[in-house]
Amino acid sequence: MRYSDAWAKLARTNLTYKTVSIILGAVSIFLSMSVLKLALREPIVVERQWGSNHLIKVRPQPSEKEIKEFLYKSLPQRFNTETAIDEGYLSPEEIRIKRKEQKELASRSFSQSVVIQKIEISEKENKIKARLIRLVFVKSIISPIPFEIEITLESKTRNILNPYGLILSKTSLIVNPKQGGQHDS
Repeated sequence: MRYSDAWAKLARTNLTYKTVSIILGAVSIFLSMSVLKLALREPIVVERQWGSNHLIKVRPQPSEKEIKEFLYKSLPQRFNTETAIDEGYLSPEEIRIKRKEQKELASRSFSQSVVIQKIEISEKENKIKARLIRLVFVKSIISPIPFEIEITLESKTRNILNPYGLILSKTSLIVNPKQGGQHDS
């Protein structure tokens, strides 16, 4: 083997080694960045039960959207004749008032349902107001009665039965001086 052939072969081998080193370096940098990105990502929490589901982290204080969702679920439980009360949504006082109202309505052969028109949450005053329409049914006659209420909520720990962590503790009728009269709510 001649000296020039050996030198050419050695140059080709060195070029191959350089190319492989550059490619392996680039791949190792790419993989390191990918591993770092995945390691710093929020972990996925999966609750294992009969049916697995993806859990979402929530803030301890309910958001305005959660409060509105809670009210759209709990107000019908409070006022509607046919709606059953889910455990943990209404305070014992509100449950007692609902049962009293429903006995009075049943004695007159009435039933009622409410339609929620608007919910206003005022964070400055820490008040919640809702505008509702009470539909009173007497056989085939329906009487709509619009009214506004002020709502007081209590916080509790979130659980499976009450994922909002809220309790409807009090509903107070807002009496409009223009309308006059008084209603129980």
